[in-house]
Amino acid sequence: MSLNFELFDAVVLILAILVVGQFLRDGKSNYLEGILCFFVYVLIAVAAFYYPNPVPGEESAGSSLSGEEAVHRFR
Repeated sequence: MSLNFELFDAVVLILAILVVGQFLRDGKSNYLEGILCFFVYVLIAVAAFYYPNPVPGEESAGSSLSGEEAVHRFR
């Protein structure tokens, strides 16, 4: 497994870190914060379910391509 993440994966990870950080900032929790955290995770799960899977064997757009491969790929 490489560390070449899709943009979606990176954004979702940062979103989850920010949401949990905001909920834990005051050191207390209540039902509303718990429900909001739950809904954020459900939203992430639904978005990940409908996000298209990458094609196996095809490198992601962030990888380094030679000039000729890039030209043929984007035509």
